[in-house]
Amino acid sequence: CAEAEDGEKAVEKVLGTQQPFDTILLDYEMPVMNGPNACRVIRSHGCQSTIFGLTGNVMSEDIQLFKSCGADGVLAKPFKYQQLEMAWEKL
Repeated sequence: CAEAEDGEKAVEKVLGTQQPFDTILLDYEMPVMNGPNACRVIRSHGCQSTIFGLTGNVMSEDIQLFKSCGADGVLAKPFKYQQLEMAWEKL
């Protein structure tokens, strides 16, 4: 488990590790670099980890943006662990 205080640091952690993450959670409104842009950068480097976007704005445009940037799914905040498990099962 790793935590990053902004989107740019999240990208650095993901791309700088030898052991790939099983799942990456990216908040839509992170400082420095937002979640969709961080997702796009991570995917552009060939990362195959499962990526879920997190957003408090469950608008179809936000969900589509995350998915168009490479997210496997989007979860509404706040979310419960069971919702994450269900999202994993749908993959």
